[in-house]
Amino acid sequence: MLRNVTVLCVMLCAPFARADFFEWTDNSITALPVGGDFALADHTRLTLTYEHAHASRLGDMFIFVDGSAGYDGELTWYGEIAPRLSLGKVTGKDLSFGPVTDTLLAFTWEQGEHASALLAGVGFDFKVPRLDYFQVNLYGRSELYGEDAWFDDAQLTVATAFPFEVKGERFLLDGYFDFVPGISGPPEFHLNPQLSWDAGAHWGKPGTFFVGVEIDLWWNKFGVDDGQLVQTGTTSMHPDHPKNGNHPEHPEHTTPVYSRLDSNQQAVSLLFKAKF
Repeated sequence: MLRNVTVLCVMLCAPFARADFFEWTDNSITALPVGGDFALADHTRLTLTYEHAHASRLGDMFIFVDGSAGYDGELTWYGEIAPRLSLGKVTGKDLSFGPVTDTLLAFTWEQGEHASALLAGVGFDFKVPRLDYFQVNLYGRSELYGEDAWFDDAQLTVATAFPFEVKGERFLLDGYFDFVPGISGPPEFHLNPQLSWDAGAHWGKPGTFFVGVEIDLWWNKFGVDDGQLVQTGTTSMHPDHPKNGNHPEHPEHTTPVYSRLDSNQQAVSLLFKAKF
């Protein structure tokens, strides 16, 4: 039995031991020192993001973690892990058709203080002129909280990158788009592009340091219905309040206070990104 387990482990780990297992890797830290109009949080925030991406002999993976601080002192975090298994690479067959270069099994785990979800589905890589990449992923979506949480919604995710030059200056427009149709709750629309200038090219290290702007448009953020009423506190009426008839024997009366949530986000932030 032990021998069989050892053989299985060797077989599973063998691809990772190869020197050419990783085709490329990319790591970056992004600072958004000034950003405004965030929803479900302090409207002005400072955000630091770590991102990792790689392609390998099995597929590809994208990971990011946000740490965010409001100017009111509130600290929040959110992250995603998104591996994809390439059916073309694993089977050794050419699965391309038309503009599609590969078909992949796609997964994502989302985790934060206000959200937790598991996504599983199929992804497609496209070859599009002038784009570094163009990916489309179709998922079943399961919120990992609540009593009835089990793949009761769907999600479309599109990610792309467009490098271009203007008068010799190098720029990059990249980002992603998420759409959740809202089969089991409010629909979500999340568009998050970044437009950055390659400042590193001016000291002989192109592609290492970028300055720009990030736009974050998110309707019904984290699946919270915009305008939803939530209880934010209570008010108390003292026994001798005029509306209480000035009868001290009347008990103190409390009334719940409700507010409408603003979960539609239209945030704009300055961006500084270092790649290594």
